Amino acid sequence: MVDERRKSPRIEAQSAALQVNNKLDGSELGIVGNLSTGGLLLIANRELFQDGVLQLSIAALPPELASAEIPIGVRVLWSAPANSPDQHWAGLEIIDIGADASSDLARLLDHLQRQSS
Repeated sequence: MVDERRKSPRIEAQSAALQVNNKLDGSELGIVGNLSTGGLLLIANRELFQDGVLQLSIAALPPELASAEIPIGVRVLWSAPANSPDQHWAGLEIIDIGADASSDLARLLDHLQRQSS
């Protein structure tokens, strides 16, 4: 039996190619693998360290959402090497999100859900 700890269901997002950027230095960290209101799986281009706290933005959003990016504060729950030598998987918990960004995230999740149906 799998110990499921997520508070909200995940929605596949890898095919949407949503870019994740570090808000502090502008560097690209990778793309969203899956997404929920509580967190995301990041397919990262570098190793992230457990319990790290990051200020990120989800960018390259679909034009119909009318938002350039969704800023979020996250905590790294875990990180593991992926099958490719230059990629890592990281589980991120959203620990800080503003009201406008939360609304944008809800619209993005709805959009992704409709795309996968």
